[in-house]
Amino acid sequence: MRRTRKSSVEIQSNISVPAGMVVPEAASYFDTPSSPTIDLLQKSISNSKNLTLLADRQRDISHSSSKQLELFQAADNSSIKIKQTTDEYTTEITFRFSDIEKGLPQPAKKLFRFIATKINQQAFSNRTLRRDYVEFPLQELVDEELYGSLDSARKGFKIGMKSLMTILVEGSRTEGRGKRQTNYQWALGHMFRKAAIDNNTCRVHLETENNWNFIISQYEIMPKYSYKLSNRCYDLTEAIFYLARINCREIAKSGQFNISFKVVQQRLALPVSTPNPGRDIRKPIMDAVRELNERERDSADFWIETVCDNSLSPHDWIESGFITVHFGFRYLEKYRDISGRKLLPPPSTDFLR
Repeated sequence: MRRTRKSSVEIQSNISVPAGMVVPEAASYFDTPSSPTIDLLQKSISNSKNLTLLADRQRDISHSSSKQLELFQAADNSSIKIKQTTDEYTTEITFRFSDIEKGLPQPAKKLFRFIATKINQQAFSNRTLRRDYVEFPLQELVDEELYGSLDSARKGFKIGMKSLMTILVEGSRTEGRGKRQTNYQWALGHMFRKAAIDNNTCRVHLETENNWNFIISQYEIMPKYSYKLSNRCYDLTEAIFYLARINCREIAKSGQFNISFKVVQQRLALPVSTPNPGRDIRKPIMDAVRELNERERDSADFWIETVCDNSLSPHDWIESGFITVHFGFRYLEKYRDISGRKLLPPPSTDFLR
C-alpha cells in the first residue's frame, strides 16, 4: 500500500542522487541483532516516562487485532509490565516503578544496541551462545561518540548498565510450522548478570539459563554513524531500519517504503497534545529527518522525503503526513539478498498508519 496523494502536498527532501555517482564497495552499515523483543525494549526505554501512552498509541496504529500491547500494574504498585503479543511472539518486559518514575536514561538505548551488536560479534552465532560475556575497550564508547570523554563513558556505562540490569524479560516465540516448529522460551529473568570496568575494559556478563534465540530472532542493518546521532534522530533511525528489515521484500521491489507521522511521533516519544504543537511535535520530526538527510548528503545510500500538507492543522498534519525512505545501491543489494531467503517474517503494515 503506497500513498499517492499529490494535491496541496509539499514533498520536502534535502537529498538528491548525483547523476553518475560511483558507489564505493565498502559497506556503510553494520549488522545488529533484531527481534520484536528488542524493538519493544527500545520503544519502552524511549517512552519510559509514559508507558500507558505507548500502549494507547500501539492500539491506534496497529492494523491487526493479533498484535496487541497491554500494560499490567503490580498490586503493590512496585512494578509495571508491558506485554506485546504477535502471531509468533509473546514478550513481557517488567520495569520497577522506582526506575521509570523519572524515565530511563535515553543513552541506555544506544548502549543496549551497542552491547547487542557485540553479542552478535563475540558471543552468539549459529543460534548458539558460545560464551557468556562480551568485552570492549572503554575508549570505543568514546570513539563511537556514545559519550564525549573517558570519564563520561565510565559514568554513562555504569548508569546505563544499572538501568538495563533492572529490566526483567519473559516470553516465548515460535519458528517454523508443523513438525519443524521450534519454540524458544525466556523464563522471567534479566538479560545481563553483571557488568564492570577493569583497567578501562568493559565486560558484560550474559544470562545463560535462558535461550538467546528468543531475544535474537533475526538481524538488521544500521548506518555506521548511528551512535553519533542526536537521541531523536537515533530513534528515527531505529524505527526506519527495524521496519525496513521486516519489509525488505517491498524495498527490494520498489526501492522505498513509507512510515506515517503517527508512527514517527510514537518512536520519538513526542506528546499527543501540547499548547505549541509546531514546536513540540512538528519541529522535532522535521529536525530528525533533516539531521539524517544531512548525514547522507554525499552518499546516496538512502534519503528521506516528507510528504505532508503544512496548511493542515497539527492533528491532521500528523494523521495524513508520512515519510518515504528511498534506498540506494548498497542498501538495496542487502535487502534484495535478505528478501531472497526463506522464513522471512510477514510484511508489516503498521508503519503505514
